[in-house]
Amino acid sequence: LAILVGLLGRYVEDPQAIERTTGVPALRLEPGVPLLVAGRPLSNTLLLVPLDRGVSTAGVAERLVRTAMARGTQPMVLDLSGSSFGTPGTALTTDVSSTIHRLEQEHGMVIVRLPALAADETAAALNSERAVLLVAPAGRLERRVLVSAMQTLRRLDVPCAGVVVNRAGDAVVA
Repeated sequence: LAILVGLLGRYVEDPQAIERTTGVPALRLEPGVPLLVAGRPLSNTLLLVPLDRGVSTAGVAERLVRTAMARGTQPMVLDLSGSSFGTPGTALTTDVSSTIHRLEQEHGMVIVRLPALAADETAAALNSERAVLLVAPAGRLERRVLVSAMQTLRRLDVPCAGVVVNRAGDAVVA
């Protein structure tokens, strides 16, 4: 029984479990519904950080762009999630923080797609004025991965706007 309970508690899947784990409100996003991020943003920048190597943030960025445009805001997507980014030993080719700062001055909303929480680009982009939106893989997510990411953000005093769990036709925003 203890082993069974331990296995069941190892993963999170639904919005309620994500909410209990992160302390961030959760809601289910239906197809065609705008992606709205809760809370009052400190800046007009949102950092999209995948929780797993195989997770793409492209769909989330696209949905955020559509929502921003519907609200009359001019969005800009900075994609730093390419395969060469975040690879150990790969030199940064741009000053990430300065680039984001310049885009913040020029656009109503800046969406930055980052490779991973432990990547150099992500470290350069993290700022207490910029919220992070974590993007999780479809299906079960290991609780320890989610908790570790949230603890890292809290230690760095970086606000977390939520968690988007990608699924076949929908997403869950926490």
